[in-house]
Amino acid sequence: MSRGVVFAVIVVFVALVTAACGRSAAPPSSDSREVVRTAHLAAEVERLDGVEASVVRVAEEMGGFVTGSLMMDDSLTLTVRVPQAALAATLDRLSALATRVEARRLEAQDVTAERADLESQRRNFAAARDRLLGLLERAATATEALEVHRALTEVQGQLEQAEGRLAVVKQNVALSTITATFSPRATTGFASWRPLEVARSAAVGLGVVLQALANAAIVALVFAPLWGPVLLVLRHRRRFAAPT
Repeated sequence: MSRGVVFAVIVVFVALVTAACGRSAAPPSSDSREVVRTAHLAAEVERLDGVEASVVRVAEEMGGFVTGSLMMDDSLTLTVRVPQAALAATLDRLSALATRVEARRLEAQDVTAERADLESQRRNFAAARDRLLGLLERAATATEALEVHRALTEVQGQLEQAEGRLAVVKQNVALSTITATFSPRATTGFASWRPLEVARSAAVGLGVVLQALANAAIVALVFAPLWGPVLLVLRHRRRFAAPT
């Protein structure tokens, strides 16, 4: 077997071994769990004005930030990212902005195995990349260099994907996510009375009635040549039929 063929076989073997062992990972220890924590808050406020600014201020003071804001119908939903250690305190401060907390939920997802798996993939792909770089330096022909470069490109792409996924997992572990929805408090009793709105509705209703009466008068006037003589005849007959 020629040196070039042996070289190509080695390149293919390295790529295959990398792909096969990329997902091998040592079992995580029980004392080093990686957990992604999220929280959901639903609360009532007196009014929505100023709520977003208050949430932004709370997030920044707790070392986090607001990543999203959605205003829909009569509710405001904000997405907040804060350090995991500040999650409970941030929830307390956001709850304090409300007149009533309708719901408060905490969730946790164990990603220890996923992170260990990605760490293993990153190490394996990095080792394969270094091996291919060494083979590339020793390539004797352009064909050998091309084969190594192809394998190197594939391994480098897999390495970057593993590093990207690992970075996302680390960020989700470090920063917890809070989804907070605020709605204005429903008013009852005297505070819910709107005399101007009642007067406006009554005026609209009166206008509808007057319009209907006007339409009926117009119709009666238009058909007067038909029902007028009939009415006169009936009145004449009733006059002569009356007892003397």
